[in-house]
This record gives sequence, structure tokens and C-alpha cells, in this order.
Amino acid sequence: MLANFDEVKRILICPRTGKSLVQDGDSFVSLSDGEPSEIRYITVGQSPALIDFDESVLSEKDMLIRDGVSVIQRRQSRLRSWIKGHLLHPDANRLAASTASDFAEKLKRKAEKPKLLIIGAGEKGIGTDVFYDDPDIQVIGFDIYASPLTHFIADAHRIPLESGSVDGVWVQYVLEHVLDPWMVVSEISRVLSTDGLIYSETPFMQQVHEGPYDFVRFTHSGHRWLFREFHEIKSGVAMGAGVQLLWTLEHNVRGVFRSRTLGQAVKLACSFFRLIEKIIPSRYVIDSASSFYFYGEKSHQPLKPKDMISYYQGATGG
Repeated sequence: MLANFDEVKRILICPRTGKSLVQDGDSFVSLSDGEPSEIRYITVGQSPALIDFDESVLSEKDMLIRDGVSVIQRRQSRLRSWIKGHLLHPDANRLAASTASDFAEKLKRKAEKPKLLIIGAGEKGIGTDVFYDDPDIQVIGFDIYASPLTHFIADAHRIPLESGSVDGVWVQYVLEHVLDPWMVVSEISRVLSTDGLIYSETPFMQQVHEGPYDFVRFTHSGHRWLFREFHEIKSGVAMGAGVQLLWTLEHNVRGVFRSRTLGQAVKLACSFFRLIEKIIPSRYVIDSASSFYFYGEKSHQPLKPKDMISYYQGATGG
């Protein structure tokens, strides 16, 4: 369930200095030698914006104007959410839900009241209901905009939480939207406890989405190297070659006819294309998937560069 904000405040730190924060009315102030400094963080949309705007793609002015509301239109109708989950991405739904259940059980073996940090928590991710419904899991959420599911607004390049303060991190389809994913994963490792858990989903073959806030893609091997400081529990395809084909079809139709609606309609009408994954061997899907997942545990034996050649599981020869 969502953690009480009073509990979250105890582990907040200044994203600029790494020092503790104290609340002063609607603002949060960074401490210096135990005393309040001049570094102050505003509150927007009833959420503290704990961001070093000088080192972020985010704009303090725009955030104030929008009162913390997302720049990207994010509301989806129930029908559209059902179509996306049951017709277009059913395998991804099942994967995330089953992994989340295992993740939750492992978390609860690590601590009596484990803390789970969800990065990109503005909307519930696929499969995450198990966390919000469990009274023994303290869910801490942040995003680059305010929502009822976020405790604060932040830039993941500088997570404003104490080192070792959470037992697990869940990050679905966020790392493609950060300028430096390696820096973000380093921050994830920092805030995790000694044997903390990580779950990530990141696209490989997907067209640009969320416009100017889309920066990077990863192969299966590249995604593994991104999490080289972690022991792998399991990893693989989150959304396969069929979904990738649907994305390509949608965007080609959208481009030809200059119509997003028509592109989405054709994608829905051709949703049966995703079934081709049932007849394609997994080693071929590795080379043409839409996205990958990684589920792991913080490790003291990171991968070495030479380990990556033998890690490759696809069908493309050298």
C-alpha cells in the first residue's frame, strides 16, 4: 500500500547536496551542518518538487505554470486500457503480474515492512496492483509530475532518498525517457539495500513515444549490461516480435495518412499479428522484440565486459 508521507519524509535528501531535508511550511529546505540552508524546494500540485532544475531537462517555470500536471496527455478510457491489456499486450500483462507476485513475496522475506520504490509512479504500471493492495509493503512513488500515486516529483538522475533506504525498485518503461540511464541505474543501486531487488522493462524496437522525452533503446544484451551490478534472477522478452510489428504498422499508417486515430484503428484490427510469436523460436524473438525485462538482485560481483559475449541468446551469427 502507499506509504504514509510522514514515513517518506524521514528518508528524503537534497538532490543537490545529498544532505537531509526539513519541511518548512509548503517547502522543503536542505540542511547544512544541521542548520537550514538557502536551498529550498517548492511544492506544486500538493507534491514537493525535489529537483535540481539546473541539471535537469525539466523546467521549474513550466512546472509552476502547469501546477505539476504532466506535459503529456496520460488519461486513458477504461475501454482503451482493456484493449491495450487484453488484446494488444496480454503476454506482457501476465509476465508483469506473475513477476510482481514473486517480487512481493521476496520483498517480504527481506524486511517486516519492506519499502518499494516505484519510479514513474504517476500511473499504475502493469501488474503492480499486488503492491498497492498489500498492507505489508510500503510503496513510495515518484514521477516527473504529480499524481495521487506519487509522494514527490523528482528527476531519476538524482533520486532524493537516502542510500540503502529501500528494499526494492520497480521501473517500467521509464529508462527510455531519461538522458543518462546508466546514471539512473547507479542511483537505483545507491538507494537499494544490500540485497535489494530490481525489476525493469525497457523498449528495444518501438517508435518514438512521448515526443521530446524519448531518448534511448536497449537490446537484450544491452539491457543486461545496464544492470551489470545486479545478479540476474531472470530476464527476457516483455513484448515480442508481433507487438513490434504492430507498432511499425501503426506508425506507418499514421505517417501515410497523417492520422493517429487511423493508425491505432489499423493496429487494433491487426492485433492477431502478435500471435506470430507463438511460432517463432525465442532466440529469433530476442533479435526482434518490442521490449525486454530484467529481474534481479543487487550483487557484489558485477559482470565483466567479456561476460557479455557469451550472454547473447539470439539467433544472429557473429
